[in-house]
Amino acid sequence: MNVSRETLSISAFLSRFENILEEEGLWKADALRGSLPFLCLVLLSKFRVHKNIVVTCPSQMISEELYRPCFNLQSDGVLWFPENQRDMEDVVGFNLEQERFQSESYNRVASEEPFLMFSTEKGLASDVRPPGLSPISGFRITPGSSLSKDRLIEALVLWGYEPQDKVKFPKTFSSRGGILDVFLLYSSYPIRLEFFGNTIESIRTFSPMSQRRVEALPMIEILPPPSETDSDVSVPFSSLLTQTLAFELKEEENGQFVLCSQDVNTYDPVFNFNYNISLHGEDEEIVLAFPTARVFAFADEQNQRLRYLEKIDFDGVFVKGVIGNGFFSNELNFACISVPKILRQLTATKYRWTLDSYAYSPQESVSTIDDISWGDYLVHQDFGIGRYRGLESLSRGETAQECIKIEYADDGVVYVPVDKFNKVHKLIASGKKEPLLSSLGSKRWSQQKERVKKSTQVVVQDLVNMYAGRSQPRGFVYGKNDELYEAVEESFPYEETPDQAQAIQDVIQDMERDQPADRLICGDVGFGKTEVALRATIKAVVSGKKVLLLSPTTILADQHFISFSSRLEPVGVRIELLSRFKTKSEQLHIIEKMMRGAVDIVIGTHRLLSDDIRFPGLGLLIVDEEHRFGVKHKEKLKQLKQAVDVFTLTATPIPRTLQQSLVGIRDISKIMTPPKARKPIHTYIKFLDWSFIERVLRAELNRGGQVYFLHNDIESMPFYYNELTSRFPKASVAIAHGQMKSKDLEKIVLSFFGGGVDILLCTTIIESGLDVSNANTLIINQAHRFGLSQLYQIRGRVGRSYRQAYCYLMLPKDISLGENAFQRLKAIEQYTSLGSGLDIAMKDLEIRGAGNLFGYKQSGNIASVGFELYCQILKEAVDETFMADSKPVVPTKIVTREATLLDAEYVPHVHDRLFFYKRLSEAGALKVVEDIQDELQDRFGPLPKEAFALVQIAGLRVLFTGTSVFQVDVDSRLRLKLKEAAPFDSFESLFQSISKELAFVNCPFRIKPNPQKDTIDITIDTGNFTTSINVATSLGRLFSAHKM
Repeated sequence: MNVSRETLSISAFLSRFENILEEEGLWKADALRGSLPFLCLVLLSKFRVHKNIVVTCPSQMISEELYRPCFNLQSDGVLWFPENQRDMEDVVGFNLEQERFQSESYNRVASEEPFLMFSTEKGLASDVRPPGLSPISGFRITPGSSLSKDRLIEALVLWGYEPQDKVKFPKTFSSRGGILDVFLLYSSYPIRLEFFGNTIESIRTFSPMSQRRVEALPMIEILPPPSETDSDVSVPFSSLLTQTLAFELKEEENGQFVLCSQDVNTYDPVFNFNYNISLHGEDEEIVLAFPTARVFAFADEQNQRLRYLEKIDFDGVFVKGVIGNGFFSNELNFACISVPKILRQLTATKYRWTLDSYAYSPQESVSTIDDISWGDYLVHQDFGIGRYRGLESLSRGETAQECIKIEYADDGVVYVPVDKFNKVHKLIASGKKEPLLSSLGSKRWSQQKERVKKSTQVVVQDLVNMYAGRSQPRGFVYGKNDELYEAVEESFPYEETPDQAQAIQDVIQDMERDQPADRLICGDVGFGKTEVALRATIKAVVSGKKVLLLSPTTILADQHFISFSSRLEPVGVRIELLSRFKTKSEQLHIIEKMMRGAVDIVIGTHRLLSDDIRFPGLGLLIVDEEHRFGVKHKEKLKQLKQAVDVFTLTATPIPRTLQQSLVGIRDISKIMTPPKARKPIHTYIKFLDWSFIERVLRAELNRGGQVYFLHNDIESMPFYYNELTSRFPKASVAIAHGQMKSKDLEKIVLSFFGGGVDILLCTTIIESGLDVSNANTLIINQAHRFGLSQLYQIRGRVGRSYRQAYCYLMLPKDISLGENAFQRLKAIEQYTSLGSGLDIAMKDLEIRGAGNLFGYKQSGNIASVGFELYCQILKEAVDETFMADSKPVVPTKIVTREATLLDAEYVPHVHDRLFFYKRLSEAGALKVVEDIQDELQDRFGPLPKEAFALVQIAGLRVLFTGTSVFQVDVDSRLRLKLKEAAPFDSFESLFQSISKELAFVNCPFRIKPNPQKDTIDITIDTGNFTTSINVATSLGRLFSAHKM
């Protein structure tokens, strides 16, 4: 029977696997030899039968490597209990990840639920508190249950949880009114408990980034950690593991592993399961060697299974799941293979702690006003640059609202009401000098704005002229994607992310149009911009066109050359590298080949912009990080761009506000999501300790990996070189820094790329460009000296393959960390996934992003008015150029005597109040206002009267803005003021429409024209504020349906 399309679940496969083991007499064997994937399946099979299993591994790294594939295949009950690493090198306040795994394991054991646990001898010897001996044993909470909020907070403090303004990280909590947020150590998401007195009204999880609800929970257990800081009673963790089936994993010299029962002293391992079959192309031979249903092909995605069927005549069984590597046994006539590995794809991996808990939301502005502190510089569109002096509540009669207080030169003060917060921005500028405060009543600010406006008009006109010149047909059209293109596409080892797929589609569509392409491709480190460029490159080559790829540094050019060569040379594409690493004669030889068409792609530095370069048939120019080139080179680039298609790559973010300003002028593709298969980088903050460094480096070298050791001081590098070579005499250690001779640097870098150097002792020269998939341990010495964005960029050098990566940020033992340095390192420790966004120096990066588009002549203008206002003025210049007849929309004025504010008792923290005020003032759609109201209720509970009024007034402003209604007065009487040119056929039509809309309320109304002012007044006697709001909302919907 042909079972090629039979697909088993993991559970069904394990059942069949058990039968095979039992048939061959292996089920009760004392010891089994094999690869980790094989032993993983053995353990999962035994877990189905035995209640509790503990596996002791030879090292922490191996215990984790065995845990992760087991967790991937079956998450429930699979645990990892890491070693207690609170050693001399640990820094207080960091490294919670180990504690989270320990806490989860401890609580599972205490609950008497079945488990399969991986640890080490040292891990199992960790001291823990005996279950039930905590002064507070824990809480089982359901909606409707009784619980004192104060009692729960007392327990959290006892267990080491820290109070915070906002819960973002594990082991923190936040209390406000009837809401308590807690991020439990053993949870993927934090939880939000809503109290009414001592009664639990609701339990829900929420996102630590957006602070919005994820899902409601029927029950939650809040349990103590394995140990407490003030506890003097402890026992070894192993003493709690009664009634368990114990195994020990031993590693043999040949790299194989033996799994044996701990209650046997001597053993004779049976059978041999070969390792890594699918990494060496032996998969087809395996399938042919086992023409029975004893071949199991693991593939998580259906499209992977279909592609495999196209590739090979497969007569085995598919399993829906992920296995790291394949294995087989001739003796058993049995094999498991990994389909993604065969297809040269990397597999997505499940993680215990949800990655999107920390994911950066591209929709959230990184330059919001909610992160300002007392004394920060603010920009008001009308009054200029001042200093933030807090929020103040101002009252006029019965009306109360909060205002931003801004202090100007000569003790001038402006109070900005909440409905005008959209006019205020935090000053973000690249200038190092302190800005001058504006003077109220002076013309200087308006003159500054006028200068910036004129400069943006020049920028827009230059862009328009440049792209108008490129609007002429290029004279040829690239061909459709052929078999060669598809072969390169299939060799991509990742599954394309939606953003990346869209970027690829964008460039392909650009190239298939008549007009030359010019697109900016923006994406974070490791997000796959190079792949987009590579697809464009092969499309150009198969259409008979030549390609130049220009990089700002020799190392980056080298890296591109290696990447492109590995993918394109196998299909016959001719590639050369031209940089200062080449000798004079080598350069001349490459230039000669370019002249006679003997090369398809040339990758290089600014050497490609020299006068002696001629490349007949050039069709495509790819520029990597254009902002890093000098002014002279940029002028050359400008000339080169005239006649060819251009794609520019950048890791520098382009803010949404700026991108929206350029719609219709500049094509931009943004890749905001990381590859699915990338694992988060385990990041630890440690004191410098050579025994610890030796331990983690040896673990990496033992698994055949390579290491970056970053020490950013050339003068003291010899000390670290001697230390590393004496501790690792068999390893190859090399130094790389920017002051070396280019040939020497090239030799070392290429050797590291090729695996000839084991440990690279380097400076920040590795910050961008190095992409070595086999290097997955990174030491950053004196990490406190680096900025957040730099740490983030440097860390991106590791974690670029399917292997788990580690980053260790080392600090001097005598250091006293300031609050800013602590928060900076805490952020880099917690945000471990690619694209974490981190608010990390986004301000500086965004300004560099503007440089990508306009050049640095604009940096002075950005500094003079701030980045946000600059973008706004730029957008106005674009609108004026393309929509000459358009007029700015003036917001409808909403007047009320009701208090409209977020009371400090309801929203305690100033930053939160600023955040919501700003969003309400900027809301452009009723749905946005409704979402904000929902978020307020979710985070802070039911809206009090003042908050309700604030939100409703914002909703009315959105509804009426853009209509003929220019003012609405909302109190116990509702009054609307309209322009004469109302969007109705006649006065009678207006009267009929209003009458119909008010039929549901018994409120008298009057419509009175005012010929002198050319307006119409509508007055409705509603009797109270709430009815006025409801009637105004109904009329707002009527008028907004006829927006002018």
